[in-house]
Amino acid sequence: MKPLIKTILLSSALALAATTAPAGEWEGAYAGVFVGHISFPSVIAGTQAGYAFEVTDGIYLGPEVDAFYITSTGELAGSATARMGVELSDDLLVYGRGGVFAFSGGSTGWLAGGGAAVTVNDSLSLFAGADRYDCGCVFNVLRAGIQMNF
Repeated sequence: MKPLIKTILLSSALALAATTAPAGEWEGAYAGVFVGHISFPSVIAGTQAGYAFEVTDGIYLGPEVDAFYITSTGELAGSATARMGVELSDDLLVYGRGGVFAFSGGSTGWLAGGGAAVTVNDSLSLFAGADRYDCGCVFNVLRAGIQMNF
């Protein structure tokens, strides 16, 4: 489990090394922070980073990693996902994502979900999403945050 968290943190740091992109262009690196709710119930707080490649006009695909703290259990969790987004306008991206996750307590599994991001200015966007996590037991995660677009 500890190698997964190290990999997630390293990937997040590498994503921060990119340059700033103009508003409305979703291609490039991004990193941010979020708060949310997990259906234990518990509040969560975390960070995410990724990179979006424009594969065709208005369609973006790329890796995303996140790590978050679960307040009720004191556990850390992290995921590695592929994210595919569709640009509905210069300022709005709707996306789906799927991948794997792990908890510091040892549980692992898969996740699937989606969300939307809207630009605030040249380097900031707001995002919100919902994911379904499955490790033999199913739970939902809702989150919202702010991210820098590089």
